[in-house]
Amino acid sequence: MVNTSQAGEALKIADLTKWAFFERPALTTPACLMGYPAMSVYTGFGQGELPVAMQLIVKPWAEPTLLRAAHAYEQAHSWHAQRPAIAQ
Repeated sequence: MVNTSQAGEALKIADLTKWAFFERPALTTPACLMGYPAMSVYTGFGQGELPVAMQLIVKPWAEPTLLRAAHAYEQAHSWHAQRPAIAQ
């Protein structure tokens, strides 16, 4: 299953608050709470030039499938080699 990791782009560090998780929770929490193997994979940049990601989720004990899917996605796209302008 594929899910978005977070609603929108990553927050700028200056915009993070002590309670940022509760103000804008990550959409990865349900898979973690249910014990499903999951992994967030970088999928590029949003309109504000900040990273966005998807979450891959597999059935229990299917971690090899999860790793193969994430690896195949990263090999098919060059986004993992790009860096935001602030990091260059």
